[in-house]
Amino acid sequence: MEEKELKEYGAKIGRVTRALAALPHEGRVLAFGQGKSKTLFLLSEKNEGMTPGELSDILNVGSGRIGNLLHDLEETGYISRESDCFDKRKTIVVLTEKGKDYVVTQGKILKQLLDALITRIGKNEFNQFLDLYAQIAEILLDIVKKGDRANV
Repeated sequence: MEEKELKEYGAKIGRVTRALAALPHEGRVLAFGQGKSKTLFLLSEKNEGMTPGELSDILNVGSGRIGNLLHDLEETGYISRESDCFDKRKTIVVLTEKGKDYVVTQGKILKQLLDALITRIGKNEFNQFLDLYAQIAEILLDIVKKGDRANV
């Protein structure tokens, strides 16, 4: 890849990244990434709750990070931690009413954003984008896992 082309790609990726980062969040628009919103949405899919270990595995983060995240969510009233009724040694993380309300509200906002996006670019183009994005993510993960950055 030529230097000029690399700079052009970098500029395009930068514009997308800045646009996503500029989206308002914290209670107004779904925050992207492996943070609090994703954790709350995962918990909303499991009425019986999840263990911190399950969340850590799904989010691909360490136990320290998940511990801090759950502490913050518990302190702000979005989740609670309970003992498993079958195994008291196990902790189960569940959504509180505040957490459930957050997921419902954020889900509606996300749906509105996606509807507006699809209206502008079309359903086929949006699906093509998602397919390509998933393919790129798989390739990048494969490259990183193999440590084969020099011989791509």
